[in-house]
Amino acid sequence: YKAQTVQTAVIVFNNWASQEISLYADGQTVEVDWIVGPIPINENVGKEIIMVMKDIQSQTKFYTDAYGREVFERIR
Repeated sequence: YKAQTVQTAVIVFNNWASQEISLYADGQTVEVDWIVGPIPINENVGKEIIMVMKDIQSQTKFYTDAYGREVFERIR
């Protein structure tokens, strides 16, 4: 999707996991949203769903949130 202030890509991995990546016009803001669940457990095998990000050009500081409740500043 493309608008004047933001471009968004939606990636669907399967019927229970997808991701939205939004790039904002200021060129300094990227927003990544994971949509996960319900995770299938019918084969009685536990699962851990993670996202690995590499080569982030943010000096030492970036921000994450906890389930949309609170934003945390992270320092590498």
